[in-house]
Amino acid sequence: MASESNDFHPFTVLRRPDGLPVELGRGGMGVTYKAMDETLGRPVALKVISGLYLDHPTVRKRFLTEARAAAHLNHPNVASVFHLRTEGSPVFYAMEYVEGETAEALAERSGALPVRLALRIILQAAQGLAAAAARGLIHRDIKPANLMVAHLPAGATGPGDADTDVGEEADGLLVKVIDFGIAKNVLDQAATAALTDGQPIGTPAFMSPEQITCSSDDPPDARTDIYSLGV
Repeated sequence: MASESNDFHPFTVLRRPDGLPVELGRGGMGVTYKAMDETLGRPVALKVISGLYLDHPTVRKRFLTEARAAAHLNHPNVASVFHLRTEGSPVFYAMEYVEGETAEALAERSGALPVRLALRIILQAAQGLAAAAARGLIHRDIKPANLMVAHLPAGATGPGDADTDVGEEADGLLVKVIDFGIAKNVLDQAATAALTDGQPIGTPAFMSPEQITCSSDDPPDARTDIYSLGV
């Protein structure tokens, strides 16, 4: 749980009426909290590595890889990272707060999505992944839980909306890819192998066959993200 003291300066974790921190998500490496950037006066998402892993070199490196990978991407369909603290405890990074819900939550709440809406989500996610691939990064864990869906103010459009007829269901939609925790740098195979011990990692239900059976001699490329996005 987030500390009662402000260990995240200059960020303050927001709290619910019952005093518990506002959680945005929880995963294998840690917890993401909603916080306020006290310097700029804007909400942010703080991803905090679990104390259980602070002394685990592989997990710690993977956490830092995630932050640095996302920080090198400047694209409207990728959530921006703008602060990283690696020394002391807690270890965390601050990223753009997206007012919305994951594609997973959207589907659970609404049921099967209209085809045109699903196409808009896929198109914008693909644009973000293309930007990552251009930087030599493969996400490797694309799934609905890692796609944030936000609705823009009335009359606003997301990237590419003006050029694609997707219908009213997708008007003003903005999709951002999040969680580059197991991203692979195709330009640094040795570093990637060190982070994964040469084992396939990801979410099995969404992984391509090539990602599951990959080897250091024949690693998967950006097409594995396309496969996962299709799933």
